[in-house]
Amino acid sequence: MLLVPGQIVKYAFYVLEKYTTQTRDGYEYGVLTLSSNSTLKTAYVWEGHREILKSISEGDNLYVVAKGVETKNGVGLRILMVSQHIDQKLDAKRRIKWRKLLEILDLIRDCHLRALINYFLVRKDFLEAFVTSRAGFERHHTTEGGLLDHTVSLMELALLMIELHKPFYLNRDLLFTGAFLHDIGKTECFRAINNIPLLRHPEAGLIMVNRAVSGIDNFPNELAERLYNIVAYHHERPRHTKKVRIPECIVISHLDALDAEIDRIKRIGGRIKKPRELILPKENF
Repeated sequence: MLLVPGQIVKYAFYVLEKYTTQTRDGYEYGVLTLSSNSTLKTAYVWEGHREILKSISEGDNLYVVAKGVETKNGVGLRILMVSQHIDQKLDAKRRIKWRKLLEILDLIRDCHLRALINYFLVRKDFLEAFVTSRAGFERHHTTEGGLLDHTVSLMELALLMIELHKPFYLNRDLLFTGAFLHDIGKTECFRAINNIPLLRHPEAGLIMVNRAVSGIDNFPNELAERLYNIVAYHHERPRHTKKVRIPECIVISHLDALDAEIDRIKRIGGRIKKPRELILPKENF
């Protein structure tokens, strides 16, 4: 694989080695030695490198999105997005959903939100739960893998809305990240005994996201607070709460409810009750 500076690479690699090192100014970063088709590449992880490297093991098969960068040893890779390569573990339908999720996440440009996403995408325990969990037990997406289906549908709805409403004044990166993370608490709370969650999924998700943010150096406080707002309040409805929700949270809340309701209608199918007869008003004009 011949690399040039600025080239974007999207490829699967095996990890041969990982370690941390420092710049001459004392800035720490992570290094991965990657292999593909007998070709070795050196890849660099900057934001959130400690937590990301902690979840990566030598021998792991990773899907990497990276940019070619000039170094003293030639052209290397600066990692933009990295995930455990789980395609082989998914059936054909789920594989399409998973690839769509990665495709939309790759649109995010904010380096801190990318680091946060990478934190989750390299964790084997999280991914196993994420692609197999249900999104609910009664209301919507109740089958195994429903959480992945619902999350990708929500992200696609967000993408469509952005295309329909140009110019788009909300934070697109925050919207995509919030859509990805809004229900991740379900990977934890639905593991509870007898399907009785110990926490509501927004609270469980908030704990998970806060833990991840805490492991990323210099993550902006304001950005973290806006993300917490989405995860914690995406189920709140204006008539039932006095909590202040940011615009991105309101958008995700409506898209979330829309996708859930469409899935519920699909499941009940022919059991939809016949609507009541409508009495038309008399014309008085």
